[in-house]
Amino acid sequence: MAVGLSALLLPSWTAFAAELASGSEPIQPVASIEQAAKAIALKELGGGDPGTLEVQPVDPRLRYAACQTPLGGGMAPGMRSQSRMTVEVRCVEPHWRIYIGVTLHTLEHVVVTTHPLMRQVVLGPGDLAVVEREITLLPGGFYRSPEALYGTVTGRMLGAGEVLTPTVVQVPPVIRRGQQVTVVARQGGLEVRQAGTALADAGLSQRVQVQTGAGRGTHSIEGVVRAPDLVEVALP
Repeated sequence: MAVGLSALLLPSWTAFAAELASGSEPIQPVASIEQAAKAIALKELGGGDPGTLEVQPVDPRLRYAACQTPLGGGMAPGMRSQSRMTVEVRCVEPHWRIYIGVTLHTLEHVVVTTHPLMRQVVLGPGDLAVVEREITLLPGGFYRSPEALYGTVTGRMLGAGEVLTPTVVQVPPVIRRGQQVTVVARQGGLEVRQAGTALADAGLSQRVQVQTGAGRGTHSIEGVVRAPDLVEVALP
């Protein structure tokens, strides 16, 4: 969907248009202004597929005098997000400018459900599929690989074709709070191991605090769960 800036910027457009065509004076074609906006956005993005950009249509009621020089412009200050931006198209002679919203449409392969699922279902190959979706419409995140979700658990009821996000799946714990674990630190060919106690529940690839040592030498470190009894920590 295009950025809905018309209502917000329409009053500003006329204020910035110092010279508007009237009567029989030649006017700047609306299509050329929109094309300039797309070219500016592509330049700001460092290139890419022009087909992924959607330009906010210019109101045909705003009649800009035909520009005697090539249209230029750039990004409007402070008006950009991951998928939306506002560009300024300007003419030097006669002097006028206009702000236009541009939306970047990005398609990615994402994991979705193949059928409705109840809460607390352990996900497997038959529950998941990969489809192409526009990720600008997925602010909650997504997964690219079904294999990364095998063994995870649904946190709520899901409909068929629903995109799996980190907020709707849960990683079952393989380490429980108070469990004795082995803490391993590796650097090059060096490996150091010591015993520790998990301070929280955690699943595979999740981070967990582990208490090591005894007495005055007790301290806690954070690591990543690599196996049901193994936590890996990074050496400084």
